[in-house]
Amino acid sequence: MIKGVEDKGIKELEGAVQDECKEISPIDEFGLSLNALIENDTYNTIRIKGNCRERDLIILINSGSTHNFIDESIITELNAVKSKTTLLAVTVANGNIMLCKMQSPSFTWFMQSYKFKANLRVLKLDRHEIVLGVDWLK
Repeated sequence: MIKGVEDKGIKELEGAVQDECKEISPIDEFGLSLNALIENDTYNTIRIKGNCRERDLIILINSGSTHNFIDESIITELNAVKSKTTLLAVTVANGNIMLCKMQSPSFTWFMQSYKFKANLRVLKLDRHEIVLGVDWLK
């Protein structure tokens, strides 16, 4: 490769990476209880069935989680609206950090015939489709 062309390509790539980092800064930090990710329901959690567009949902109401989350596969399956948000570093109770840069604004679902609407952060949850934390409980 010609040296001048290679240097120009590297500089363009460095500039693009710096621009992307500016877009996602600052990183906000939130907490997600380990109960939301493993099969260990405790006294500070409630698991309840819900639904959205005739799709059953497993919802964990968890006072150990700071915010509300929805599993990324549900967003895709329901073709729900999602949008970029500031990059969030979600610290799980075991110390691991998961990064979240998407949200589903005004996601609507039903629990026991009552309609709910909230902004949900999009994460890979596996065990539960929605985790409702302290933010929702307020």
